[in-house]
Amino acid sequence: GALSVYSNLFFRSGSIALGETGWWKLLHSFSPAVAAHINQEMARDRPKGRARNQMSLDKALFVSKVTLLGYKEYISDVLEAPLKPPEGVAKKRRR
Repeated sequence: GALSVYSNLFFRSGSIALGETGWWKLLHSFSPAVAAHINQEMARDRPKGRARNQMSLDKALFVSKVTLLGYKEYISDVLEAPLKPPEGVAKKRRR
């Protein structure tokens, strides 16, 4: 989908956090409309000459853009510590 471009800024992936695919968590309390608006504005401001598939953005720029758009209160200050799988469940290995 459209939000996959900046997915690491909007979502926490289960494949990274738990080593399991098919799981994700929203990092902030944006509604889908707000997230789409932020995504659209960030795409407009991408540096000239950068390919569409290289639209990387770090967290500081993301926070400043969200603040500029007036959505700062929706950003959660959740620590980005990796989640631990439940005890007794072996972590899947990538091949």
